Amino acid sequence: MGEGVVGYDLGPSTVAFVSDTDASLEKLCPEVEQPWKETRRILRSMDRSRRATNPGNYDEQGCVKRGGKRWIRSERDKRRLWDLAETERRLAAKWRQPFRRGQWML
Repeated sequence: MGEGVVGYDLGPSTVAFVSDTDASLEKLCPEVEQPWKETRRILRSMDRSRRATNPGNYDEQGCVKRGGKRWIRSERDKRRLWDLAETERRLAAKWRQPFRRGQWML
């Protein structure tokens, strides 16, 4: 093994290694991809549903009004919330698989 100082930075999905001669950024689980497209689609659908169900809670510019409000959740909004939770659950399950096998840093 070589000698020298090596620094590392462990992030939520990556780990970075830096030495005097080299630098590297590695994904912890390269086989796990974040479902950004699906998450964005669900969040946009939830926002449209929330705005249509609660038009009195928004001002003319589309911003949420100040003060106390009563938010009504439509059945579609509830279903989309469940879809979002299911997407996050599937992502968490994908993250756990390599860690259980002990292959996350090989």
